[in-house]
Amino acid sequence: MASFVGLKATLFPWLVGSSLAVAASALMIGPATSADLIVSSAAAVSAGLASLPDRFFASTGHHLKFVFGTAGGTANRIISGEPFDLAIAPALQIADLTKRGFLIEGKGGPLGATKLGVAVKQGGSKPSLATPNDFKAALVAASSIGLADPSTGATTGIYFAKLLGDLGIAGIVRPKIKLYPDGNGAMVALAKGEVAIAAGQVSEIMPVPGVDLVGMLPEPIQLTTVYAVGLSAQSANPEAAIQLLVAMSSPETKAALKASGFDVP
Repeated sequence: MASFVGLKATLFPWLVGSSLAVAASALMIGPATSADLIVSSAAAVSAGLASLPDRFFASTGHHLKFVFGTAGGTANRIISGEPFDLAIAPALQIADLTKRGFLIEGKGGPLGATKLGVAVKQGGSKPSLATPNDFKAALVAASSIGLADPSTGATTGIYFAKLLGDLGIAGIVRPKIKLYPDGNGAMVALAKGEVAIAAGQVSEIMPVPGVDLVGMLPEPIQLTTVYAVGLSAQSANPEAAIQLLVAMSSPETKAALKASGFDVP
């Protein structure tokens, strides 16, 4: 959690002290004219931010649209020149996009971190995940496995493709794997009975009805991903976008992210 505090101090310097009070007041005053904001975002935060557009419109009068995709797809959309006001992606990608001039230095910060977990259909038998060998055994025993497709740029898909090789079971489980555009798609498929077990980020498991979270991957093979937000260097509505940054740091947003499976700063 200390790392979150450090990130916030570094990336959200304008939210410190009296600046926060001024920004919060601006949220309550409301705009002279409404703006239409676009957030290009990794889908891992979609459930946690589902209520934000309505809350943001109620407090500011600004309209908010999310364009969701994989982390890699989000970065590609930004680099290709698609218009956006804020970007949400893994913190390392946000840092890279900032360095390359797509985002403004010092205008953004961490939203929360999520870990990898394993899920089964609601009511199904839950395998042990106490050790890496338990995780291997669970995948080997499963009749079918749902994962995010690494070719889409999905963070979990890329990680699991490497992990299965590192664990020495890629050849054994590959015929049983069904790939989906992202982790959420794998969980929806699990709920429908298309696969027997699925793995992905906890934030993509908890919001999906009809699935049970078995537990986290054991720490030796765990991946914790910090998601962060950044302000576009080409935003058509920078003042409204800054108001949205403030809303993303609000207690309501933090509570929603936590409920969806994030550890929030």
